[in-house]
Amino acid sequence: MTDVQFKKNLHAMSDALDEMGDLSEILQRQNITLVEADRAIRTTIRIFDSMTTQPGPKLDKLLCSISENTYKGIQLHEGRVVPINTAQLYTSLANNMRNGMITTSSSHGSRYDAKRQTSQIENENTYTNLLASISVLVPKNWPKSNDGEVEIQYGDKEIRHLCTQFYLNDVQIIRGFRFYKMSGEKEEIPDDLKPLLNVIASIPISTSECERNFSSMNEIVTPLRSSLLVETTAALLFINCVGPPLTQFNPEKYVRSWLAKGRHSADDAASRKRVHKLDKKYELLWKLL
Repeated sequence: MTDVQFKKNLHAMSDALDEMGDLSEILQRQNITLVEADRAIRTTIRIFDSMTTQPGPKLDKLLCSISENTYKGIQLHEGRVVPINTAQLYTSLANNMRNGMITTSSSHGSRYDAKRQTSQIENENTYTNLLASISVLVPKNWPKSNDGEVEIQYGDKEIRHLCTQFYLNDVQIIRGFRFYKMSGEKEEIPDDLKPLLNVIASIPISTSECERNFSSMNEIVTPLRSSLLVETTAALLFINCVGPPLTQFNPEKYVRSWLAKGRHSADDAASRKRVHKLDKKYELLWKLL
């Protein structure tokens, strides 16, 4: 525990875990978009590239503290712990993130590997093309013509590609996109463009939302509530995951709908009352207590 190299290895890995943990929290946000997620991943990659030559905050603080072989008042010593090549560690993390953490197995034949590599290239191209198409919606990317106005047909090709991919009306979307460019972002987003923006905002970034739903389902469907219908379970899951909270929920219209179907309210005097039968088998014992 007091080995100098052990402390260096520990702090180097801690810096890497801190960056990965911060990225994980960002990607788990419910309102994060594809563009924001891509920016966060690229930022983390650049941080790891920078750490290959410049130590992270925890390792840098440690290096400043052990100049006299002491750390937080504890005497350190040179032991036999093998040092970690921090440059190689951070480079591997950055490269793995670039490659999408793809692993291959040497047991497969070359034909399978070739198909998998082809599929990987196609997926990468699809992702790159999708981000490039979405980038034309950002006003700061709009080029201007000689008269200082935004080129009216800029991005039309990319918008058509997005509309084809998401099965949207390209004529309507492009019309709204052109109106948006003409306004120079000074006015509100046109209604014709909003369907495309809503679709882009709903692209799932990770499986964290699905994992939250599965955890919620385990809380809803318990051994004592195992006979719930699928429709009821789905409705309870939806409310549990997206709300609204009880403080914002107005049940009046649902209660009126319930009563309109001929059902009885909780204080209905005409409903049949339950007769509670008292079992007096242990009445003598009760008196003793």
